[in-house]
Amino acid sequence: MIKFTTISRQETERAGKKLGECLGEKFRKEELLEGMTILLKGELGAGKTTYIRGVIRAVIPGERVTSPSYTLINEYTSSLLSFVHADLYRLQQQEEAEHIGLFEYPHRRSVLLVEWPERISIDWGNYLEIEINRGRQERKRILKIRAAGKREKNLLEELNGIYECGRD
Repeated sequence: MIKFTTISRQETERAGKKLGECLGEKFRKEELLEGMTILLKGELGAGKTTYIRGVIRAVIPGERVTSPSYTLINEYTSSLLSFVHADLYRLQQQEEAEHIGLFEYPHRRSVLLVEWPERISIDWGNYLEIEINRGRQERKRILKIRAAGKREKNLLEELNGIYECGRD
């Protein structure tokens, strides 16, 4: 696990951008040929969508990234790869996730970014998990990143150097 803090929305978005740049480079070099799942956890207003905005804008600069709270899924596509941003806050059962096609995405050349993954009880398989919590100061955020799966753990190692953060 790696852990670091940000002190503003802009810094949280920049942290997401660093991950997006890393993912973009891996897809460019064809080190990642199939999809990757990234789970984002944190209370309402913690900065999950802000972080995701940075990830997506690293590959698709200037893209208007919004929370899919009501649409459930937003897709963003570039010539390099696609991002699928899902918000499961309103879901109650796994069947609802199946109905919107959520489980089809990790098998494509895409990055599946899931807010509120704990809302449905499933085995996500291999994934990168990003937990964002509020700090004591209003805009301060504490980010913890964990990995499940070999390539995800390798990515975590790379991120540890990129974020210049502490390891627990």
